[in-house]
Amino acid sequence: MATPVTFPNHYVLTLAVQNIATPTIQWRNSIDIVDSAGNIPQPTDAVVTAFQVWLQGLLRNDSQIFSATLRNWTRGLQPFNAQAALWEVALALVGNAFTASGAYGALPVGSPTLGEVCIRLQKSNFTSGGRFPNMFLRNAVRTLDVNSVAGGRPTLGSGGGQITFAQVNTWTNTKLSPYLTNNPLPRFCNIHYSAKHLTGPFDTAIGSITALGLTTHNTSRKSTK
Repeated sequence: MATPVTFPNHYVLTLAVQNIATPTIQWRNSIDIVDSAGNIPQPTDAVVTAFQVWLQGLLRNDSQIFSATLRNWTRGLQPFNAQAALWEVALALVGNAFTASGAYGALPVGSPTLGEVCIRLQKSNFTSGGRFPNMFLRNAVRTLDVNSVAGGRPTLGSGGGQITFAQVNTWTNTKLSPYLTNNPLPRFCNIHYSAKHLTGPFDTAIGSITALGLTTHNTSRKSTK
């Protein structure tokens, strides 16, 4: 068996989300963190709680974040989620996107969209080098916010209390900006690695996380990590 590829002082924070009425419907959002040598981010550290508050504020109130997990960044033959966690904590953070405490403000919650309608976010590098990974947010919009186009992707459409991507970006900047920087540590980062091309791992600081549009995402697709 090949030796796993590791990257000291780099970690993956994963938040697990579930449908409150049907808890078996679950999904995850992750982000990479780099910290100073020997300093492992802990459940109550600001860099961890900031990501939790950010995601909670973009979720409808019919879903909740039910756990947070931190693992060492690594790549190998063993599936990433099967690797031992440095820690895992249970949470019960109900989505509050459509409240005064959330990204969109106090608006009617309305009806949910199908699970595969997501907001696509791009994690841009602070400096040049490496690709810009995407993040997909499920259950972050309402049916009345979405326009369906025959043969095309969904778009934000007109409707009562229409939300905007500008609101998402403002929320992100407000909640995550201390960690979207090239200095100091800890900070969020993009980790670049290719086993095929024998490059990396190396990291670039994330300079911004920007909403680019709506897309569809196969809810049965499994992570390749």
